[in-house]
This record gives sequence, C-alpha cells and structure tokens, in this order.
Amino acid sequence: MILISFDIDGTLEEGDPPGILTIEFVREAKKGGFLVGSCSDRPISAQRAMWKRHGIDVDFAVSKHMLGDVKSRFAADVYYHIGDREDLDKRPAEQAGFEFLGPTRPWRSLGVSLPTSFVQTLRLCFEIGNSRIRTPIASCIALARAGARGGVPGSPAPPKGPPESTITVSTCGISSMRSIG
Repeated sequence: MILISFDIDGTLEEGDPPGILTIEFVREAKKGGFLVGSCSDRPISAQRAMWKRHGIDVDFAVSKHMLGDVKSRFAADVYYHIGDREDLDKRPAEQAGFEFLGPTRPWRSLGVSLPTSFVQTLRLCFEIGNSRIRTPIASCIALARAGARGGVPGSPAPPKGPPESTITVSTCGISSMRSIG
C-alpha cells in the first residue's frame, strides 16, 4: 500500500498560488488504490471543503505538523508527501518519516516500485512543469523572429483549415494537438 499526502498551495492546481498537479491526478491516484489526502497550512475544514467540492473522498486532511499522526493511523509500505517547497514541505515530511517529492527531487531515484504511469506523470509534471510555463513566451519570441526573416523558398503553404481529424491529449493539464491521417 502507498500513501500520498498532497500539499495544496503551490502544488495542486487548486492552490494559491496554483500548482502543476491537477485535481484529476489526485482522483486517479485515489482510484488506483492509493491512500490519498492533504497536508496543508490551510484549515482542515477548508481542505475538506475543497475535496468535497471536487467529489474526492480523501482518507485524511491534516495540518503539516500532523503528518506523524497520519503515519501512525495508516499502515502503508511507503509514505510520500508531495509539495513544492523545501523549507515548508520537505522538513515536516522527513521529520514524520515521509519521502518528500517535489520539483527538485529526481523521480528516477525513488527506489520503490510505483506504477509506471504514476511515476511518468509525476516526472512530467515536476521536471517539465517549469519549462512548460515558460513555453508561451519562448514561442512568441521564436515566432516573431521567424516571421521577420520570412519563409524558405519552396516551403509549402500552411493549410487553410484544420486537419481532417484531430485528437486532444491532456496530461497534468497540458494539452497538445496531434493530427492523424
């Protein structure tokens, strides 16, 4: 059994500031059989109200200094706390005997057997999250420079309309469009 504690602010999309993990990701972890809950500086009543609003029946909602109690209440093989801050999330997690997972933690070094899709999703969210946030600015700069230079002679003109068929794929709130023939 794996227990996952989620920080809210700066970690989940519902947070203030918003984080990069989606509520759907938490829902999928719960459906996958993980023990799931939140450990936040938010009042417990606010945490519970958030989960209720999203229809997720979490196993616990506690303050950060209560992670030790979570560990004593739930038997699990591995305990994880996912947060965004080394100072506010990592210290209480490690003091309670939890593995801390955050943006700077290399996911490949976990040394436990997690479902591949779970690890891949976490890695994509945290390792690529910052570059994804900067992408719109980089794209604007690249497109402006490319437009100023003009096209390459002999390049095909872009299509006038959308492709015949498109599929939208979403991972951690990131959408990309792919054309199929």
